[in-house]
Amino acid sequence: MSTISRGKWKQYQILKKNEKLSTYLLDTKIFSIDTLFDFLEKYQNIKITPSFGYRTFFVYSIDLDTFEILTPQEKKILEGKQACFDYLIKVLPKDQTSIIQQITPSNEVGDYINEQILTLYRPNPSSKWKIKSNLPYMNHIELGIFQRFTVKNICLEIAEQLGAYYEDTQLIVVTIGFDLSDKVWINQTELHPPSSKWTQYNMLHVNRKVRANLPDTELATPSSISNFLKKFNKVILKPCVGQWGKGVIQITTLSDGTLEYHFRKNKVTFQTFDELYEYLNKKYFTKRYLVQKKISLASVESNPFDIRVMVQKESKELPWFITGRLIKVASNNFVVTNFAKSVFPLEEGLKLSSIKEKPILKIMKKLNLVCLISSNHLLKSNPELHRLGYDMAIDEKGEIYIIEVNYVPDVAMFHLLEDKTMYKLINSTAVKYRSSEKTAKH
Repeated sequence: MSTISRGKWKQYQILKKNEKLSTYLLDTKIFSIDTLFDFLEKYQNIKITPSFGYRTFFVYSIDLDTFEILTPQEKKILEGKQACFDYLIKVLPKDQTSIIQQITPSNEVGDYINEQILTLYRPNPSSKWKIKSNLPYMNHIELGIFQRFTVKNICLEIAEQLGAYYEDTQLIVVTIGFDLSDKVWINQTELHPPSSKWTQYNMLHVNRKVRANLPDTELATPSSISNFLKKFNKVILKPCVGQWGKGVIQITTLSDGTLEYHFRKNKVTFQTFDELYEYLNKKYFTKRYLVQKKISLASVESNPFDIRVMVQKESKELPWFITGRLIKVASNNFVVTNFAKSVFPLEEGLKLSSIKEKPILKIMKKLNLVCLISSNHLLKSNPELHRLGYDMAIDEKGEIYIIEVNYVPDVAMFHLLEDKTMYKLINSTAVKYRSSEKTAKH
């Protein structure tokens, strides 16, 4: 099943076969000059979306032969359908199919899209799907009892239908739109891989032993980002899929009510939330993002640090064990520690840190326990796992949090340590695992 198409067009075809769902699906075709001309004749407003990713191109009819095209980066006014096609064919990705759809009839309320975003999760193919998250795109949506019941049943049916076809899928995000007559529309479905940070968060959140070690996290929408900023004052935004701190942003509500954007060393202040979100939407939200409570990290010489813990197996039959632990100290004025100014073995780094009470052995023991419990839990859903890299946060009080789990962890940072013992153990353990797999096949 791992080689079958997971794009939007294939998902639409799967759902279209289900009579319970077909009535809620938007009219959808593969984008071409013929389908564009046809849709512009049938519908006033349409959207074009690549099969993979979150970039959407909107086409609005101004009059009979004048169109406004809205992309993540710009707005264009064009005369004639041919001009629209010529422009779109230039800006759409060349390496994948795109789909064309009607826009949900009357799905806009004021300037904001009237949508609900639901996350469905199952730990394994034999488990029942459960709704783990249900949030509005904007705060003002109020669903009636009948709408809530309809949305729930539609989303569970979607998960059953897609889950039967994509057997290895554990997490699906469904975007539901509403029109002014209360009709429900399926606007989008997303299959999240095991490496998705949103999948990992939901997988670990069901385990009561580590739930308290997870920072509050949600899919990033205008409503969730706004609510998190009101609740926590400082938040982190990061892509669901990505490594090495790419695209990680910090947003802070300042004392005068303005909002500070901080990426790498760059800081920009916005007067209103709408200005901030418009900027983020254009620059970053062509990918699905998460919003997460910012943990106030402990520091070394006034620079925040986090912890990398390597957990590995020598063979499928043998238990997990810790092969490496170090702290990464962020460079001056950086949000993330991927741009580290220095690394230290864990115990040495903790002794240098700002943690007010330093029960170092207790912290190290708790760190090991959280990582090992988490690894055993993740293994239940992903039996091929054998090497995990945990990015862990620790605050001034010594409380421990799981920031994310790397399924393909970078180990080069361990080579930066003066003592190469951990680096050698990490690599030798990987060699032993590969050897055990070769032996098992013969």
